[in-house]
This record gives sequence, C-alpha cells and structure tokens, in this order.
Amino acid sequence: MATTRTPRRTRSKNGPRLVVRPIRVEDLDAIQALHERAFKGDFAPWSRANLENHISLFPEGQLCVELDGEVVATSSSLIVDIEALGWEHTYEDVCQGGFLRRHDPHGDYLYGIDIAVDPRHRGMKLSRRL
Repeated sequence: MATTRTPRRTRSKNGPRLVVRPIRVEDLDAIQALHERAFKGDFAPWSRANLENHISLFPEGQLCVELDGEVVATSSSLIVDIEALGWEHTYEDVCQGGFLRRHDPHGDYLYGIDIAVDPRHRGMKLSRRL
C-alpha cells in the first residue's frame, strides 16, 4: 500500500523557505525548463508524457524541492524487481524510453533514475533533501 508523503517545510531564521513535496501535473512545464537548464543538452529532458506517466505509476517516487515557491530540484525513481531486471542492465533497460514500464510496486529495489538541481541553486545540498 502506498503512503502519501507530507510536504516538509524548512526555513532558517529570515532565510529562504524550502518545501520537499511530490511532483504535481501543474509542475511539469517548470520541471521541463529546469531539466533543460540542469542537463544543458547532455540529456534530453523527460517529455510531458513521460512525466505524466511517472506521476501516474509511482507518485511517491517523483519529488521536487521548492525554494520560495519555485521548483529548483527534482528526483524520479521507480521500484524494480531486481531478479526480473537482472544485475547487469542499462539505464534504458530500466527506463524503457522514459515510460518506466519496469516499475513493479511489489519489487524489492528503489531505483533512482534522475536528480536535477537548477544550476543557480547548486551547492545548497538540495539533492540530499530528495
């Protein structure tokens, strides 16, 4: 049974407000723009269809960090059955075109497939919060 993750808010005295929470469909345009900045052409950002699929399959595994209301970091993961996947595998074996067809809610491994941090906010240890 999936659990719902409650957004966590932190604020240092008179500092920025950070919120770690699940990704929502209304975040997708901001997330795609963030991925463009974070990956700078090294990787194509997830398509809108990919991201909608991630949220549909495993919403608890799709997280973001907001800094004063702006999405500045994201992470995506899925659960896999490692015996079915095999120890020797590629990123594409896991992601399957970005549609996470290997997600198995009864699997035994949480598999992180990406973390993106806005270059303007690197060095703030945001990925640790995800």
